[in-house]
Amino acid sequence: MKKKGLQKLGVLISVVLALAIVLPLAGGCTAGAPAPEEPWKCGYIGALATDVGRSSQRTTQIAIDEINAAGGLLGRQIEYVEADSTEEPLEGVKAYEYLAEHHKVDFIVSGCIDDVSLGWMPRLLEYKIPTLDTWTSAIRCIEIVHDDYEAGGKAYFMPHMNDYDQGAEYVAFANDLLAAEMGWDTMVLYYEDTAYGCGVAEWVRDEIGPGAGIETLGEVCYDIGTFDFTPVYSKIVAYDPDFIFHICSVNCVPPSAAYVEMEIPIPIFGVNVAACSAEFWDDMGGMAGGFNATMPPPTIGLEWDPVSQALIDKYKARWTDRPIFPHFNGFNAYQGIYHMVEAAERAGGFEPLDKWVKEMEKTDQILWRYGGHERRDDLSPTGQDIKWQYYMYYGPDHDYTHSCVLDQTGEHGRPGGMVMQWKLEKQDPLEATVGIIHPERWRNTEFVFVPWIPEEKRIQK
Repeated sequence: MKKKGLQKLGVLISVVLALAIVLPLAGGCTAGAPAPEEPWKCGYIGALATDVGRSSQRTTQIAIDEINAAGGLLGRQIEYVEADSTEEPLEGVKAYEYLAEHHKVDFIVSGCIDDVSLGWMPRLLEYKIPTLDTWTSAIRCIEIVHDDYEAGGKAYFMPHMNDYDQGAEYVAFANDLLAAEMGWDTMVLYYEDTAYGCGVAEWVRDEIGPGAGIETLGEVCYDIGTFDFTPVYSKIVAYDPDFIFHICSVNCVPPSAAYVEMEIPIPIFGVNVAACSAEFWDDMGGMAGGFNATMPPPTIGLEWDPVSQALIDKYKARWTDRPIFPHFNGFNAYQGIYHMVEAAERAGGFEPLDKWVKEMEKTDQILWRYGGHERRDDLSPTGQDIKWQYYMYYGPDHDYTHSCVLDQTGEHGRPGGMVMQWKLEKQDPLEATVGIIHPERWRNTEFVFVPWIPEEKRIQK
């Protein structure tokens, strides 16, 4: 009996040992086959409770989902992770470190405002992680890329125009409409005390005067926490300029609403980031009519190419809370991720960094007005398709290294910016409520004055 028991025990042990060998191979793998590769990791950094932060966040997710559905990058899926910068520079540094050290991401997409991006730029030089910055236009970021290119700055790309390149549109608009059509030659420079506000103000101060023959009578810089704008606007009105050039990117509704509530009798132009939001009309309590803003393309009010329209449709189907329409940085994130992934496909990944950077610098993407990625003259009413958007990046030999290429001629489809304006009355659909008034080749609506501007403050010619 004991002998039979030992024989049975020996058989049992043999079975267990066999299973121990076979079971690890039972997951669909064959002996000697490599284990499945880990997914690539894309880190997103931005203020997740803001319209700006969520705009890039959401289009980043759409792009990753599309790429994964098409087979991923080099046969590997892309995993999305995120970190909240909360619009605070210190929190932005922590968030960048978290993505780099905890998640060990392969590349990063940023939807950060200027001050936050400038905060984590030293970390980019340290970690050398390929990073796409979709909102900020801070020229200081580009200067760091140019000056510290070999030290790690080369890992950074800005898929739209920097402050100075955007300024080319400010001068062109001032020349074409404010000076030539309106006959105005004086302004007050009115801007928020942020890196963005001060940076753009510097350009406007130095270039609009010489470029368009417009004199700056005075400057008014205000804190973004200002509640009572009465003394601010009283000071501006005292200068008695032909127009106000307003620059704001953070907490833009309070100064805008105060302008309307006080019925300031001076036309206002400039860069109002809130005005590029589909929620601007409601945020202003229905008082958005007549407001305009100079923004990087693409933005609301523009006519869309098929690729951008498909993104808009997916976005609207997936999210119904704000922002209900992607801001310009959302389009930058979507297109920029494809640039990064396509460069990685050609380079064999994101490492070595130099190889990926060289491929990224070769980006040459046209979006045709009627054909999208493909030119379709047959779909154009004129029989000739139009280069609607053109994505390229300046190389290391250019002062604006890795900023998106600017071409004012229109051949590359990327001006320094465009000026959009809200209608005096809300219309439906949204696309008919706001339009483009400059530059001419993208113009699809006429300029209007808000009703309380007196006749003597309108056209001076």
